Amino acid sequence: MILRQRVWDIMREEFPTISKEATLTDAVKTINAAMQDAPDIPFAVMLRRDGRLLGVVTLGGIVKAVEDQALREEGLTLSEDGDFDKDFARACAISALEPAEPHLVKDLPIFRPTAPLLVAMEQFRRAKRHAGVVEEGGRVIGLLLLSDIYRELSRDMLKSFHI
Repeated sequence: MILRQRVWDIMREEFPTISKEATLTDAVKTINAAMQDAPDIPFAVMLRRDGRLLGVVTLGGIVKAVEDQALREEGLTLSEDGDFDKDFARACAISALEPAEPHLVKDLPIFRPTAPLLVAMEQFRRAKRHAGVVEEGGRVIGLLLLSDIYRELSRDMLKSFHI
């Protein structure tokens, strides 16, 4: 029952990570590999060497980085005279070499492993986020996804309605 559960009961202890030195290519490779097993984790957690959180690189952050580079590139046009595909491929290649750190999302909810799930639900609602990190002693030890809380909540709801 969700009223009795704590964050540690449903947090994910395995999650994709990248180092502070990672490029966007490193982030893309890490996210793609992780999504093979966990398609509901479309981001990579960037950690310091001591395991402390720097932020996460999201799919949206990667798309925005490529878009920003494409719009900066001179000659990238939608006209029929220009070679848009070639110009866009160049923008992607340039973006791939960029450091991932400037593209981090840093305002994630941070949960204590002992926090009740109801408290975590409220943190998600206030933060308007669907994922957060679980920290203990300042180090990231897991992830908590809103979808995981929903799974628990829906199970309880259906049981209470005998469905």
